[in-house]
Amino acid sequence: MFNKNNLVLQSSNGTPNTPKIWVYHSDDPDTNIVAVDYFLTAKDILTKNDIIFVVASVSTTPVHKIVIVNEVTNSTVDVTDGTTISATDNT
Repeated sequence: MFNKNNLVLQSSNGTPNTPKIWVYHSDDPDTNIVAVDYFLTAKDILTKNDIIFVVASVSTTPVHKIVIVNEVTNSTVDVTDGTTISATDNT
């Protein structure tokens, strides 16, 4: 379930039409987080093309993704499926 307190603004330079950068963390699986309207209660602060760094399933095995806000209206918020960020350690 979306928790607006876990959505933290990281960068906003105040220039119109410039995307904001957010970080969001949750115990929810990434598939839930990228579903249409997961971020609906944040429609008042998100704008199209904002970038969200997502850390999902933080209590188990975290999944890191970058998603982009596709659409924001009074009745829907849609984000992309995202790009999963993986880390390989070659030590």
